Amino acid sequence: MNKITVLANLVSLFGLLQLPANAVQLVVPAYFAPSPTGLPPASTPNGTADWNTLIAAQQAQRASNQLPIVAIVNPNTGAGTAGDRAYYQQVYTDFANAGGTLIGYVPSGYVGQLINPTASCQPSTVQTVVSCAQAYQTLYPNIISGIFVDEFGIQAGTNPHLTATQVKDFYTQIYNGIKGIDANWTVFGNPGSNAPIDFLRQGNSGGANTLITYEDTGANYPANRPSDYVNSFPSSTFGNFVLQAPESSLQSIINTAVSRNVGYIFVTDDGADGNPYDRLPTYFANELSIINNISQARPVAQQVPEPDTWPMPIVGVGAILAIRYRKRAGVKG
Repeated sequence: MNKITVLANLVSLFGLLQLPANAVQLVVPAYFAPSPTGLPPASTPNGTADWNTLIAAQQAQRASNQLPIVAIVNPNTGAGTAGDRAYYQQVYTDFANAGGTLIGYVPSGYVGQLINPTASCQPSTVQTVVSCAQAYQTLYPNIISGIFVDEFGIQAGTNPHLTATQVKDFYTQIYNGIKGIDANWTVFGNPGSNAPIDFLRQGNSGGANTLITYEDTGANYPANRPSDYVNSFPSSTFGNFVLQAPESSLQSIINTAVSRNVGYIFVTDDGADGNPYDRLPTYFANELSIINNISQARPVAQQVPEPDTWPMPIVGVGAILAIRYRKRAGVKG
């Protein structure tokens, strides 16, 4: 192996330090509605109490220097209207002010094919999906940190005429449009199962920074096997939603998620009624405690240096090897 190869390998090795440390973070699809009068809508009867719990939990996270909770918000299958904002503005603001991360939900209709006529977002084209994302910036300015693109990919039995390239291009354009609204936003995509690697943002193509690669019951979770490529990416690239899971399986499910390089996890006992996201899990406090304990237990060696602390040593080592190579090769300079 020549010195140039050694140097290239060393730079590649140090480049890995740029990846975030493997950490597990709670993400909550918070689709429950509070009420400004304290009387929540009948569809989410515990909405106000659940939001108060979520806000208090996030305040405790910040006070104890824990990772923030990520809440996916969904006023009306999208950002909704100014009328919907009356229900949500205060709790969203309180959660964000406590240090929580808010991600706005938008549907994408499985490449624009599945449209809910009563929803505030009608995702028939790339532009309509991007407009749905823009609505969060308009209605809830400065408190949204990203967009959660649901119905990501092709639903079984639909769009048989679309090629893989056309699907990738559809979501690449949505990603570009969302980043055009706010370049700092994170884009989540939810295929709900293992997905092609092309769905991930790589270079100038791909539609998501993070993919939800599991959205199914706790009973099916042990047998699920992630795609072969997952360990080539940081854990923040993947999330799992595990539904209808009893508390007795909670620790095991979270441990399994971590072993599968999953960085975002949500486990709930809800879902038997057909809607797993209309309340917090009954074991919410225990779930958050388990996640915090796992994140705290990470070895120090897995922690990544701050960006401004590692370039000089890397450059220094590279320069030394380069000088040695040049001298041995008889190169002057």
